[in-house]
Amino acid sequence: KSFLKKDITYEEHDLINGVPIRQKFHLIFCRNVLIYFNFELQKKVIQSFVNNLEEGGVLFLGRHESILEPRDFNLEREKSYYVKERK
Repeated sequence: KSFLKKDITYEEHDLINGVPIRQKFHLIFCRNVLIYFNFELQKKVIQSFVNNLEEGGVLFLGRHESILEPRDFNLEREKSYYVKERK
């Protein structure tokens, strides 16, 4: 629908060395990327996503990716995605 398309932005970010993101998102897709990172880098990237998600925002990862302790990141796991908890 055209009324949705006008408010959607698609952006690429360097997850390892990128500059900090200065806006909040309602939805983040990061599919099949984290599996290539070591555990420490995974935690860093996940924390960056959480910092940039609105409360109630949704994070989608790849089919074979998961967050071991989502509560440590203020996330709640739903069926196939994570939701940032509301304060």
